[in-house]
Amino acid sequence: MWGYLCCFVFVSSSLLSQTILLEDFNHPAGDALTSHGWSAHGSAGTNTVTIVSPGLTYAGHPGSGAGNAARLYSTGEDVGRPISNLSDTDVYVSFLVFIQDATTSLAEHFLHLNTATHVGRVYVRRESGKIAFGVAKATEASSFTESVYSLNTVYLIVLRYTHQTGSDNDAVRLFVFESGTPSSEPTGATLGPVTSAGSEPSGITAIALRQGGSTVSDIIVDGLRVGTSWDEAGLPVTFSGFTATVRGRGIELWWRTESETGNYGFEIERREMSREYGVGSREKEGGRVGGNEGVTNQRQDETTNQRQNEPTNQRNHSPSTVHHSPWSTIGFVPGSGTSSSPRDYSFVDKLNQPGRYAYRIKQIDNGGTFTYTSALEVIIGSFPLESTFAQNFPNPFNPSTTIRFFLQKEGRASICVYDGAGRMVRVLADAFMGSGWHEIVFDAGGLASGTYILRFEVGGQAFVRKVALVK
Repeated sequence: MWGYLCCFVFVSSSLLSQTILLEDFNHPAGDALTSHGWSAHGSAGTNTVTIVSPGLTYAGHPGSGAGNAARLYSTGEDVGRPISNLSDTDVYVSFLVFIQDATTSLAEHFLHLNTATHVGRVYVRRESGKIAFGVAKATEASSFTESVYSLNTVYLIVLRYTHQTGSDNDAVRLFVFESGTPSSEPTGATLGPVTSAGSEPSGITAIALRQGGSTVSDIIVDGLRVGTSWDEAGLPVTFSGFTATVRGRGIELWWRTESETGNYGFEIERREMSREYGVGSREKEGGRVGGNEGVTNQRQDETTNQRQNEPTNQRNHSPSTVHHSPWSTIGFVPGSGTSSSPRDYSFVDKLNQPGRYAYRIKQIDNGGTFTYTSALEVIIGSFPLESTFAQNFPNPFNPSTTIRFFLQKEGRASICVYDGAGRMVRVLADAFMGSGWHEIVFDAGGLASGTYILRFEVGGQAFVRKVALVK
């Protein structure tokens, strides 16, 4: 007898309006970027800019994990990609960046607008093990943040270049985000506005990646978007919740949009993951016992065997490859066109064999522009034969731990927390629940260190677990 084990994961998603350029570097690893719509405008053929795998991930960003990435390593070829001539307007460029190394001396920029005048320059430098980001309108000295950012961490960068007719009146701003994807432009930038005097272009006609003159730089760029507004640069304007849960013998996907603009619909994609968590096996990477109890939120990179360190978004780039099946489209759900009110959507995937699967939603605009949600993984294994109260993880814990339990059939279930003197201090759950696996997070904020008892009751049965809170 087999059934469904699923993880409950909320990921942020977004719906895009018209984006002038969307580049997720969804090309084969090892290819030169000049083979995919980019042209060399400096040191052509010398240390070419290449595609690397995997792509970067950043919660809530529409390009997170959607393709591969571009590597700017050492010194050599600079590449640019043309865009429509943008004059007398704001130009927004958003991208994900992962700095593996940077110069400690010269201030060198690695991204800019236009291929000749080099305006809207974005810089990075390393100082005492930390990095600082910088920006310049053109050739003037760059303005830098404090050196408070970390190497080997994914950041979301937004460059805003305000192009205006006339002389010496353009301005540039830089936004740096360690987490989160603001739905609207913050009132204050991390840097800028910078409005120094100097030559200005008649229009913005290209986006460029630069490898500079340093032999120590090593920069990964991904999720590049260009537009004339905050939302057109691919940043979330409307958010969606995205979950998977058990419905009978199927996996129900559910997502919500808060508003939509020209939304044609959603393609549902599924991928079978080749690295299985075997039933009854021990999931060493997560430190959690798997098998009949195993549900995990552990993410695995799609093309390497290196894990993402979720608290820091840290990612190691390894040549080792894990082969998964390709993404396949398993259904389509029409969108609501243009809507300013929340909309709920769902899709049920009727699976007929156990395994480890990933799901994602491809949102498509009426004009053909599309973006992906982050992937959500589901493990399908054997059901226990009776209701089960699994050991919490982690244990000991501080300040929260995840409690998992299985209901053999639907019914009322409760979980209460008792202290060492037998006094009830928390009620974590007391409700009618469906059959299958459930997860509850016990946040022990406000409780003192010590041993507590979890009591799980369902269908006349009672289960207890000891947990240790160590502060």
